[in-house]
Formats: sequence, structure tokens, C-alpha cells
Amino acid sequence: MPGRRRRLCSGTETRFPGALLEVVDVVAQLQSAVGDWGADPSRIALGGDSAGANLAVGAELELRRRGVSPVKALGLVYGAFGADVATDSYRAFGESGWGLTTADMKGYFDHYLSGPGDLEDPRAVPMRADVTGFPPSFLHAAGIDVLRDDSVAFDRHLRAAGVAGSLTVHDGVIHGFMGLTCMVEKSRRMIADLGRQLSDTLRGDDR
Repeated sequence: MPGRRRRLCSGTETRFPGALLEVVDVVAQLQSAVGDWGADPSRIALGGDSAGANLAVGAELELRRRGVSPVKALGLVYGAFGADVATDSYRAFGESGWGLTTADMKGYFDHYLSGPGDLEDPRAVPMRADVTGFPPSFLHAAGIDVLRDDSVAFDRHLRAAGVAGSLTVHDGVIHGFMGLTCMVEKSRRMIADLGRQLSDTLRGDDR
């Protein structure tokens, strides 16, 4: 971001909250330029998978903090929404060799966060966030994944706050299955379903 200095983590990586602030910048650029493409700047969806889902929620929280969020829907795929590595899914799959391990996730948090204090920031740990007034949020989780229960818990958190949306847990697939479209039918189906969910939400009364 021009005019902003950020502490480097290693090489070209930045620590929290650098990445989510870059997402906020992209949303602002998109909102100002999307009209040039013949699109509607009032209909923006934000989403991501894994760390990207964490960033999507963190960016939405930052946009709302600034009072300028144009985001009308969120698509969140097997995201890291909490920092509890003692959930049932961590216990079941954390040492199993199926994709992410508990050690992996601890390492990722260590590399991303500047220090333990960041765990108190809801932009880093969305389970701590007040999500009242959030846009419709559609969650998809992998059944064989240490982060499965993060999606389950965050879905409950959203619905308790009155946020519209849904959670789908895709049984029998691992973290990262979204990228296996050439081999896994559930990946193709999930992407199509999420696309419909976001499209229907953005289209609203035009349907």
C-alpha cells in the first residue's frame, strides 16, 4: 500500500495485519473501478479458502470498523476462524497425516502473528468478533480436516448473531480439496454450489 510501511516477516511476507489490509485496499480499488467494467459496485462478494477465509472475515471486520464495507456476501471455505487446537477435529486429524496437522497450524499462526497479543484481535481470530450485521455468509468445510470444527463453530457464531447463510460439511474430503477439481467431483460441486449461493445473494430482488 503506498505510504504505509509494514514490518517484514521473511522475504516478501508481512505479518498481521498486513495481508488483510491489502485485501481492504483491493476492495476499495474494486469498488472504485468496477463501474468501468460494466459491473455493479454495490454487489461485491468477498471470499477465500483456508487462510483466505480468515482474511476475508478479517477484511470485512476492518471495512466495517471504517464504516465503508460494500461487501454483500461472504464465501468461506474451510477457514481458520479460531485458535483452539484442542477441538474434536484437531484431536481426530491433527496427527493423522491427512493434510494439515496440528503442528502445521501452530507454525502458520507463529509466522502470521506478530505476537501472542494478536490472538485477542478478532481480525486475526474471527471467533472473537462481533459479527452482528454481517452480510450473508456461506461456509463450506472438509470432513477430514483439523479446521472442520472451526467452520462449525463460526457458523454457530454467525447464526446466533442473526446472520443469514449456511454451512455445508463435505464428508470424505481433506483440507485443500477445492483445488482438486480434476480429480474430485465434490470439489467441482462445491465450487458450483458456492457460486450459486453468492450469485443468488448478490442478485437479490433481480431474480
